[in-house]
Order: sequence, then structure tokens, then C-alpha cells
Amino acid sequence: MLAGFVTAPMAAVLVPEPAAIIRAVALLPFGALIAAFGVECLWDLRLLVRPRPLILSASAIIFLVAVAYAMKTISSESRLTRSTAILVFASVALFVVD
Repeated sequence: MLAGFVTAPMAAVLVPEPAAIIRAVALLPFGALIAAFGVECLWDLRLLVRPRPLILSASAIIFLVAVAYAMKTISSESRLTRSTAILVFASVALFVVD
């Protein structure tokens, strides 16, 4: 796969022509395959045997950042932004998933 990824754009590099970028599109399938392989490796990787305390503390930190950001935006702009809702949703999602 790596050889295909490296050699796929060779035709576009070796022959100067105006449509060279279209020949470089040949590396997209190889890039997608390498990315899928990387995601599979990361999915199967077990870094922590018991990740619950780490996930719960990350959830609490994200929630505290969301509350602090909400207080700042309410005091300065008199409204809540979407990013505040996204931060709260992320913290709740981490708490529930764990």
C-alpha cells in the first residue's frame, strides 16, 4: 500500500502537462486504505486497562470549561453561543459513554 501511495503520482510528476493534478488523484484510494488501516489499528489499541477515572475526570474538566465559558459569554455578550452547548454536550456524552 505504501508503495502504491508513493508511486501513484509519479506520472504526474514526470510528464509536465496542464492536467497533472488529475493524474495525482490516483493516490486517493491508497490514502483511504492507509487511513482505514490506521483507524483499525487505533480502534484495537488498548492503552489503558481501566480508562474510567480518566474519562470521568476529562468529562468533569470539559464541563467546568463549558460553565466558565458560558459565564464569560453571558457577561460579555449577554447570550450563550453554540460552542458552549457543544462543550456541555461533549462532557455529558463522555460521562454517559463511560
